[in-house]
Amino acid sequence: MLEKTGAANVRARLAQTDAASAGAIAIGAAPVMTIGFAQEWLNWKDNQKSEADIERHERQIWWTRTAAIAASVAALSALFGWIWTIFIRGE
Repeated sequence: MLEKTGAANVRARLAQTDAASAGAIAIGAAPVMTIGFAQEWLNWKDNQKSEADIERHERQIWWTRTAAIAASVAALSALFGWIWTIFIRGE
């Protein structure tokens, strides 16, 4: 039920209460839920988001390195072709 409500709405609903984690709260379609459960669910969602962000960042670094290596290979190939044209074919 919390998934349907969304993390932002759960966070907003939790901000409206000052009860302890054992206290009960109504969030979305759930008439009664412990505050601690909703807090743990939010922590879990935040951890999932962090892991996804880290994975996306690592993938971005990998593709950036791959592109840099490919550009370096292309530049070296062009340099080699230029040297070949000037010194070998120019004889």
